[in-house]
Amino acid sequence: MPGPRPVFLSAEGIPPTVFASQVAGLLEVLARELGLRFDFVGLDPLYPWSRLSTEGRRRRGELAASLPGALHHLPLLPYEDRAGLPFARRLLRRALGPEPLAVHARGLWAADLAARLGLPFVYDVRGDALAERALHLRGRGDAGGLRVRLGARRLLAAERRAVRHAAAVLCVSDALRRTLAARHGARAGEAFVVPCCHDPARFRPDPALRASWRRRLGLEDAFVLAYAGGLGGYHEPEAVARAAFVARRLRPDAHLLWVCPDPARARALAHRAGLRAGEVTCLRLPHADVPGALNAADLALLLRRRDPVHAAASPTKAAEALACG
Repeated sequence: MPGPRPVFLSAEGIPPTVFASQVAGLLEVLARELGLRFDFVGLDPLYPWSRLSTEGRRRRGELAASLPGALHHLPLLPYEDRAGLPFARRLLRRALGPEPLAVHARGLWAADLAARLGLPFVYDVRGDALAERALHLRGRGDAGGLRVRLGARRLLAAERRAVRHAAAVLCVSDALRRTLAARHGARAGEAFVVPCCHDPARFRPDPALRASWRRRLGLEDAFVLAYAGGLGGYHEPEAVARAAFVARRLRPDAHLLWVCPDPARARALAHRAGLRAGEVTCLRLPHADVPGALNAADLALLLRRRDPVHAAASPTKAAEALACG
């Protein structure tokens, strides 16, 4: 008799860069190495935008093409009351059918929904939710203030419920596990630490790939600094540009290769930092091409300031860059 149907549940919408590396790559490896084929259920708070805008449709198409299983893209609607929860249950059952499910819940709100619906699930904790809230509202993960405190009780209640009802808890770092244990006791302290990883079939040193990408970019003789990732504030994009400017003063052959979702904005940041057009290359690439860009580099950049959000994190881009040598 077949077991429960494996489902990967997220409530983050379809953010740029993140799912291609952290989700699609993981599910592809699980399908290839273990024969586990997950359906992906993406609950999206920006559902109309993702369906109607050109950028939203592009993200949906790229994600669907990279997944080994089916993509179920659904609206994220309020589910914390008596009317919303039955609607969420009907929405999922309409998409997935009546068979038993085994859920990998990525992040707090996916896990909270799985707990409220009584589904068997693993809680995949991606970061310190309280610190992330403070960072988004006040610019630092350790910031206080009324706005930060107002939503903290709801968030902590959801986190406690997810930890209590999960069949297992996964944390991306030991620091994150200690933070959860301090809040929620021994159950959280038993969490498994599974840092963000890379696909070794794709991310590995490849001299031929390095040579072809450096030739393609016209950087055969350059000392290439690479940054591949988002442009959100916590990624410190201004610091990336300034670091490349300093590198140019130390090594006149230094060149910044910037792979990101918005090359025009990256070019503007580079120009503001003092880099000229011939000193930086800004590209938007599908995740399948990122190993080539990283192999082309001599040095990869990953800049973070001291903050509780970053202390708990495990950036996938670090694993991917190191794997490429």
